[in-house]
Amino acid sequence: MSEFMLRKDQRLKFLIPVKYLKDGRSHEGIMTDLSLTGGAIAGDAPVSVGMTFTLHVYLPEEPTRLVIERVMVKWIKRSVFGVVFQTLPKRVKERFTIILALKLEALHSSSPR
Repeated sequence: MSEFMLRKDQRLKFLIPVKYLKDGRSHEGIMTDLSLTGGAIAGDAPVSVGMTFTLHVYLPEEPTRLVIERVMVKWIKRSVFGVVFQTLPKRVKERFTIILALKLEALHSSSPR
């Protein structure tokens, strides 16, 4: 197996269920891309640039949700918005690093040589 270098802000396409807490209510979305610094979310409730919230990430192979306490909205385009992780707990960073590396390896192995 080859070893891959993962850039800190390299975004890869995913479809990951998430919930975000806004105004004391839980809203659902799908994270459509992910990096170690942020991602893009298609959500069911409007947000505004600069707002912060808690994000719950539900990885299929993870028995419990991953919680990121401080996520900030950086941009909005229709129902999709970009977020930056202001804090990323060690456990979450480790899980994201693994799934990003696996995705990168899968992309590399499926590309024509």
